[in-house]
Amino acid sequence: MDAEFERADPASRKVAYLAYAAQFKERLDLCRKAGVQAALAVGTTPQETAQFLAEARLLWSEPVEDFGPAEASLRTQGPTAVVDSAATASAKLADYRAVVHDAIMADDASREARVRTARAAYGPTYRAYLEFLHEASDVVGDDDVLRIGF
Repeated sequence: MDAEFERADPASRKVAYLAYAAQFKERLDLCRKAGVQAALAVGTTPQETAQFLAEARLLWSEPVEDFGPAEASLRTQGPTAVVDSAATASAKLADYRAVVHDAIMADDASREARVRTARAAYGPTYRAYLEFLHEASDVVGDDDVLRIGF
């Protein structure tokens, strides 16, 4: 384990990991649901499209207010492997949110292609999240972090 993080309180570390996992999952689920709404808008009537996209925008913009603080707290707990896996997961989530937003905002002619791009971005995002869950679970020595992630 990293020397700089050796003195971290195990209970505080676990709380930080659990908080980040829960907030990440909430943000990922909202974004995934927004992407589904964008996909449902493909090939529908103008009225249905407007309804699906309105719901997609609401889901996409739903605040997950504790995500930033949870992410910051996790970075102070270490070790580097967990911090790095969380950073990778957060970056993938930001990329995924961007392509879902593109699908929501796309014109009717390009929405289907944008939805495909968003679908393709989900898998790598989820895999990065799973990597974080496993790294964190290994450090705290139990499966609570894994359980909250599913």
